[in-house]
Amino acid sequence: MFLLRPQSIYELFATYGFALFYKNVRNPLLQSQFNEDIEKTALENPAYFWYYNNGITAITYALPTIGKKAESIKLTGLQIINGAQTVYAIYRAYKSASPVKRKQMDSESLVTLRLLKSGGKEFDLNVTHYTNSQNRSIKLIQTYP
Repeated sequence: MFLLRPQSIYELFATYGFALFYKNVRNPLLQSQFNEDIEKTALENPAYFWYYNNGITAITYALPTIGKKAESIKLTGLQIINGAQTVYAIYRAYKSASPVKRKQMDSESLVTLRLLKSGGKEFDLNVTHYTNSQNRSIKLIQTYP
């Protein structure tokens, strides 16, 4: 598990774009109230972002050895399998933010990244399916107050 700053997420999407979500069951929604709410939190309440957001789950072909003081890591075959809305909303918020707001976002916001080693096609599909199935429950909760 890692804690990422918005700048890292922005740079990741700016570099790889929608290719990050190739193995996700759905791509980011380009326009949605849900994403607008994530953007609003990132911009207006960056200190609360970690509390309000479930974070990102990604798979990679190999997990590198990471030292306690590592400032960067190199990953091969990174795929975000849950958190496409979070990544895209943070990208949009960061892109629209002023330099001062970006500095605030990076000093106050944290996003959890759960990084898993790919376990083969069946494992990857199961993890993708199960980590994306919570939205059905959310809809039920919203429908029945």
